[in-house]
Formats: sequence, structure tokens, C-alpha cells
Amino acid sequence: MRRSLAANHRRLPSEFHWQPAAKNWRPDGSYELINRTIGQAWDFGRSPPESLSELRHILATDPKMKLLVGHGLFDLVTPYFGSQMVLDQLPPFASAPRVKLVVFPGGHMFYSRDASRQAFRAEVEAMMK
Repeated sequence: MRRSLAANHRRLPSEFHWQPAAKNWRPDGSYELINRTIGQAWDFGRSPPESLSELRHILATDPKMKLLVGHGLFDLVTPYFGSQMVLDQLPPFASAPRVKLVVFPGGHMFYSRDASRQAFRAEVEAMMK
């Protein structure tokens, strides 16, 4: 029988809770989602990080390349409108159906909701045809 991602996701937190204790292991420090000190000191090279130039280049180079960007409607970590603003800057050759932004019900991990995960899968399958 195949297990769904959601079933695995619901099971994982308890596994992470007991496994370190069972192995007599504890991390030395605490996990930080965002460390501003490190982020501000990071050397990105000659320019700040961005992906639009590379995306524009690959879409111009490979006419078969397609891009599907999926976001959760209530994602506060990576809001969909940031991606929408970036995708709106792409030239006409990178328009639909080659590049598509889809917003699904849910938050950052929208795929943990059965309906959103199924809709996301349907979008991926449709784009791959």
C-alpha cells in the first residue's frame, strides 16, 4: 500500500522527537530559521542574489523549457506576489503556457493539504504533456 505524503508528514515530528533521545544524541546548538548576522555578512560576489537573469537566459535558449511556480495562498515565508512580480518581468517569449504561477489553498507547505497536493500534481502532469 502506498502512503501519502501527508501521512508521512503527520508521522515525522514524533519520530524526530524520540530518535535523538534513543540514540543519546543532542545537538550542540539551536536551529535558527533565519540568522540575520550571517545573512548580512554573506558575500554574494559582485552582485546581490537573483535568478531572473538565469531564468530569462534558459527560457530563451531552450524553447521546450517550461516552468511551473507553485505557492500557498497564505505563505508568509515566500509570498506568491514576489514570484508574480519577478515573472511579470520576463519577456513575451516566456509567457503562458511556458511559464505559469499557480496559487493553492494553504500556507508555506500547501502540499500537506490533500486537495492542494492533488491540484499541484494535476498542474505538473498537465505541464509535462
